[in-house]
Formats: sequence, C-alpha cells, structure tokens
Amino acid sequence: MIVAGELLAGGLSIRFAHAGERFRRMRRALYTHLQPRAAEAYRPLQMSHAKKAVLNILDDPYNFLNHAGTYDATTIMKFPYGKDEPTSATDPDVIEARQCIERLIIAMRPGAYLVDSIPWLKYLPWYGQELKRGFESSRRLYIRQLNRVKQQIQNNTDVGPSFAKYVLENGHSYGITEIEAAFLAGPSFSWIHHAACFPEEQAKVLAELGKVIGRHRAPTFSDQQSLPHLQAFISEALRWRPLSANGRCLRGRAISRDPEVFPEPHAFKPQRWIDDQGRLRDDIKFFVYGFGR
Repeated sequence: MIVAGELLAGGLSIRFAHAGERFRRMRRALYTHLQPRAAEAYRPLQMSHAKKAVLNILDDPYNFLNHAGTYDATTIMKFPYGKDEPTSATDPDVIEARQCIERLIIAMRPGAYLVDSIPWLKYLPWYGQELKRGFESSRRLYIRQLNRVKQQIQNNTDVGPSFAKYVLENGHSYGITEIEAAFLAGPSFSWIHHAACFPEEQAKVLAELGKVIGRHRAPTFSDQQSLPHLQAFISEALRWRPLSANGRCLRGRAISRDPEVFPEPHAFKPQRWIDDQGRLRDDIKFFVYGFGR
C-alpha cells in the first residue's frame, strides 16, 4: 500500500512495514508492551478509567456514547504516552489522533488513489500533496507527545508506565530512532449495545456479578476466573460484532460466522462459550486480536 504505508506514514508505520531489519526492530520494541504479561501493568489504569465510565453512564445514561468516547480518549492517550489530561473525546490531541486514523482508513480503500495502481506517480513532486500534509500532521502530533514524555523524564516526573517512556529509556537496546519511537507509540463500547438488545443475557451476567462480587465493590481482574458468564458475554459480543474502525463491515468477520465452529452463527449466544461444567471453554480459541506468530 503505497499511499497508506509510504506517503501517509512516511514508511514509519509498523502496520505497513515490509519484512526486514526495521520491521524486526520495531516489532521487538512493540512486543514488550503488547504481550499478555506486560499488559498486566496497565490493569490499574483500565480499572480506574472503567469505574469513571460506569459512574458517568449512571449519572447521565442518555449520553453513553460520549462517555464511551471519553473512556476511549483517556485510555488511548495514557497507554502510549502516559497522558492524564484529556477528560473528554473533545481534547485537541484526541481529535487530531482520530483525524490521523480517518485519513488512514480512506487511504486503505481499494482504488482510492491512483498511485497504488501506478506506483511511479509517487515520484512526481506535485502528486499527493494532501497526503504529504497528512504525514506532516501525524509526525508533529507524535513528536509533540514524545517530547512531552521526554521532558517529564528529564524533570524526574513520575507519570507511571507508558510505552513512550519505555522506548525512550530503552530504545538503544532495540536500535529504535526517536521518529520510529514516535510512530510506534502513536497509533467500544459495543457491549452496551449488546446488553440493551439482549436483556435476558444481561440478567444472567448481573446475577453472576451479584453472587460472586456482591453490591459493595466493583469486579477486578482477580475475579475473572470466577465470572465465566461475564467472560462468555464479552467473547460472544466480540464474535457477534467484531470491532472495526468506524464500525465498518469487514470480510474478516466471516471467520466468526463459520457454522461448523459456531452453530447458529448469527444468533447472540454467550452460552456457546460455557462447557457442561459451567466453565469457560478453551477449545475454541479466541481470534479477535490475532493468532500470534
């Protein structure tokens, strides 16, 4: 993808990187924060933001989409850059980040740009000026966020863990340049919809939460193994309506519609994830976030 990978991302995005030395370096660095064990360090962050989102929904249930956007905004800025400031989806940095994503989505549409079919067009100085401006906008955003983290490190400010902080402190071990680190760090609440559409399934989850957790505290990650119906509900929600940018329908959704693996694939059935002993099944491996290597 010449437009998405070269003109819009400057060849710096791991999503479009060709197999080679740069891809291996960036993948090694990214893996440090995306493997399951490393993700455990961010559980307090997820719990804190989730509690705020739930309280916001309780206080103002009619604006749940705005609350979802706020949760999304605060989480996506905290994980890569350790940023606590955005309190809503209208934060300027969040808006700019979403614009970067929207440009990328448009660039990935088949036939959107002639250069993907006629590659030599990229060498013409006048071609794709808006794409080059898009790249500069993304570069400024990512560099600005990275420089903020760098300043915090120099001032010995404790902002907790973040991917940008880790790469700045350990980038030499991976041979990562600062511009590569910036683009590596840079770049859903669908269950609310499912709960509203299937109140009988929601009731089962609430009953389980009441039995295991009670009414005096919120569930935590340590309760996961004791909440099979909740985990089954989440798994079925992601199978039934896999997450995609702007809710687009992807051909890859056919994977979760295979009737041999998922009988009655178009039905919302969390029970399919529970075995005869009432435990979460482990024979249908989850695929939403990829199959690994």
